[in-house]
Amino acid sequence: MKPSIYLVSRLDQIHFKLHAAVDQLGSYHAADLKALQPTEAELLEALRWTVTHDPSDGFRFATKLFLGGFGYGQLVDRL
Repeated sequence: MKPSIYLVSRLDQIHFKLHAAVDQLGSYHAADLKALQPTEAELLEALRWTVTHDPSDGFRFATKLFLGGFGYGQLVDRL
């Protein structure tokens, strides 16, 4: 069997980095996410995915705090 290499798409990276940035507030994941320069639509898609993986009230609250600090506070109402 030949070895395979799989690459994570940019949109997948945005999903994973958003989840990690919220889960680990103050970590390098927020800087990584910012470097990806997600559009509002990409971030909204990632946001909707993220809260399905941790639907707790605490995670939702942390997500709102993160979005506000990240400059995407307008997405909080769409969560």
